[in-house]
Amino acid sequence: MIPALLTLETSSLRALAEAIDRKELEVPTALGLQSYCPVSQVQTLLDEIKTARAKGLTSSGLSILVRTLVADRELRAAQEVGAELVWSGPDLAGDYTRDTRIVVHELFRKARKRVLVSTFALYQGEDLFMPLHETMAAHPELKVTLYLDIARGDSDLSDAQILAQFREKFLKDNWPWNPVPEVYYYPKSLEKAGASKRACLHAKTVVVDGRDVFLTSANLTEAAQQRNIEAGLVLKSPAIASQLTHHFEALVRQGHLLRF
Repeated sequence: MIPALLTLETSSLRALAEAIDRKELEVPTALGLQSYCPVSQVQTLLDEIKTARAKGLTSSGLSILVRTLVADRELRAAQEVGAELVWSGPDLAGDYTRDTRIVVHELFRKARKRVLVSTFALYQGEDLFMPLHETMAAHPELKVTLYLDIARGDSDLSDAQILAQFREKFLKDNWPWNPVPEVYYYPKSLEKAGASKRACLHAKTVVVDGRDVFLTSANLTEAAQQRNIEAGLVLKSPAIASQLTHHFEALVRQGHLLRF
């Protein structure tokens, strides 16, 4: 066994197994492991892998070991899932489901390590993001990543001009503070009108600290969070949180989502 593997997040383990299968870690190095391991633990992990390799552990064996650890975590985590229904829209007498806006703000306030947010529409998000900004200010180690759709619509502007306009509006109306989170977008949403390859980033989700997950039809807009009739589920599931995080990270690694 390689004890240092037990300290890694499940999403990092899955990415590590993929890197091993791609033969990117045939000769493990500290630099090569930094993408999958906290800097403070890189040397320990490197030393343990080298020791295991010296004792006969092959690359395929290391991949199997890592994937087995992932599978075990997900199997145990799947038994702990507790889901709760969340709604936006009119209040109904006798209805005890939770409100979208309240759930999102609670998730933002409880975050300590990492927050992932994806949304299709984002409009006047300053009020929606305020609790997340306050949490970042109180906990500087918190990593926040936003995956946003930047639509071209019928505009004839260049991609660079559309991105510049979006950046200006984002910093004015949605995140007028420092530090600014990492933001990624789907370049296919910028295809010219009528292009067969145009697509959008339509997923609406929040993932907090590798455990809390919110999947919803609601965008990050005041209407969707409070007035529209929207439905979603909030649940505690390290397995699903890991799969969501890993999927977005894989989209970034493979160039499907770009840094904004």
